[in-house]
Amino acid sequence: MNWEMVPQILNFASGAIRKVRDGRRATNHHKLAAQTAEWQAESSRSQASLNRKLGEFNASIAMRVGAGRARSTALMTRALIAEQRVTFASRGITSEGSPMLVMGETYSMGSRKVQEEWFNANVHAFQAHNAADAAVAQNLAMASNAVAQAGQQNVQAGGALRDTIGLAKQIAMQGFNTFGAKDEHGNLKDTKWRDVTAAGFNIFETFF
Repeated sequence: MNWEMVPQILNFASGAIRKVRDGRRATNHHKLAAQTAEWQAESSRSQASLNRKLGEFNASIAMRVGAGRARSTALMTRALIAEQRVTFASRGITSEGSPMLVMGETYSMGSRKVQEEWFNANVHAFQAHNAADAAVAQNLAMASNAVAQAGQQNVQAGGALRDTIGLAKQIAMQGFNTFGAKDEHGNLKDTKWRDVTAAGFNIFETFF
């Protein structure tokens, strides 16, 4: 072994290791970014499902509250009419004529109030569904963007890995050419290991 070349070999090896390590870091960085984007996509899809269920729940609550208020209004109206009938009867007034008009007006007002309660319930349910649909659409858009980002990061990770493999091949070839034993004409005495190494790298590159 030519000991005078040891410092050059060590320096070359050190530089080669740094370059390959940097390439691996770039690959890992893109892989991690892709995984993060995939997690974000899954989180957004889960949030979309939750918002959809929440919208259905809020709409159901709005309808139940409206039904309860409508029922309460209807009962109060009936009770008021019954109270009016009792009052008229206690005074010896029949339900005909003006008393009938009074009770009819009470019934009409109560009916309108019941309709208003149902209308408000439907409006609130509609708003709950709309809010949920908007949130779901936003969540799904975020999921779609995250999936696109994941795909892009995976492509970049593959590119970084191919670049690292190519760099390693280049470094290996340079090492063989620079430090391999040479004849009097400056040509490598034995190119077998260099050619085998190059072939190995070529096969490895086909997988990426």
